Amino acid sequence: MSAKRPEVQVSTALAEVKRSPPFPVLTGITGRQEAFALAFCRLANASAAYREVYQPSTAAAKTVNEAASRLLKNSKVAARVAELRAAAEGATMLTIKRFRTELARVCFSNICNAFDQDGNPRQIHEMDIDTAAAIERYEIKERVVDGAVVSRKIRVKFWNKNAALDMAARHLGLYQRDNARSGENVRLVVVFVG
Repeated sequence: MSAKRPEVQVSTALAEVKRSPPFPVLTGITGRQEAFALAFCRLANASAAYREVYQPSTAAAKTVNEAASRLLKNSKVAARVAELRAAAEGATMLTIKRFRTELARVCFSNICNAFDQDGNPRQIHEMDIDTAAAIERYEIKERVVDGAVVSRKIRVKFWNKNAALDMAARHLGLYQRDNARSGENVRLVVVFVG
């Protein structure tokens, strides 16, 4: 007997949820609400998740969007979605804290940390973790003649610091605050000139 494909198993599980009346589960939400929360986390689109779980055949897009929005505003469904996202986040180990840490490593990297006091490049295992994380590429090219190393070239390339600083500014909302401030200044100038 061949194993069912995952899509078929998901469809079968959803069909079971649709056939049975809504029932409370451990989280205090109905079976369909649980299926909606799972579908929303997988699809990242409330309307698509609603269509998949409730299958409204003749409903207009506006109706589906409103119903999906209402479901997401339901405190129990929202809590379940947050719970599922937290579990997924923990499984992938990509957390906001980790993102900020890695971004800060690039933003605040210092090329001086890649060299020792005499100006010689450090080996990657001799660098602190922040400096090593900020390095995009570390290449060692040696020229060997008759079994002896004649020359060695070490190339260290850091991740783009300007791009990282720009990403950090966007993440922190610094551009929005700056734009709001300059908008106020423009209004003041118009008032005084006009």
